Amino acid sequence: MGGKDCDEYICSNDKEEQQLKEIFNKPSGLQGNSGGPTQIQSIMKEKPLNAIELGRSTWPLLHRLSLSYPQQPTEKDKEKAITLIQTFSKLYPCKICANDFQGELKKSPPALESREKFAIWMCEQHNIVNRKLGKPEFKCIMRRIELTHGTPQRKEWTSIL
Repeated sequence: MGGKDCDEYICSNDKEEQQLKEIFNKPSGLQGNSGGPTQIQSIMKEKPLNAIELGRSTWPLLHRLSLSYPQQPTEKDKEKAITLIQTFSKLYPCKICANDFQGELKKSPPALESREKFAIWMCEQHNIVNRKLGKPEFKCIMRRIELTHGTPQRKEWTSIL
């Protein structure tokens, strides 16, 4: 069972929860980048749904959302985006990850002036997590983001919401 900070389907026991807390509480830059499995991946790789698999599923969604953001957003678009990101940071099933993301939002609020700024901000947030997990970083340039996560050719938020 998970502890008070970790859903039982995300962290299986208090030991894994403590190890996850230790990884996310390290100051940025102290995590290793060995290229091999990280400590957290080793701890949780056999679980049906864990923090790593949840993240692997969530990041593509967040990147696609940022790519569907309007190039010239209205104030209403900006409000929708900030509401989405803030709500996401509070409802994310991995409480330790959610708390960490809330802290990062305070340090660096979403850049909502344009699609490109939002997509690059999202990529930078992903890199912050990758550094903490000892994983390689992505190049946060728009062409790279579009090649990896799709182009913004589908409908923008304003025509959907």
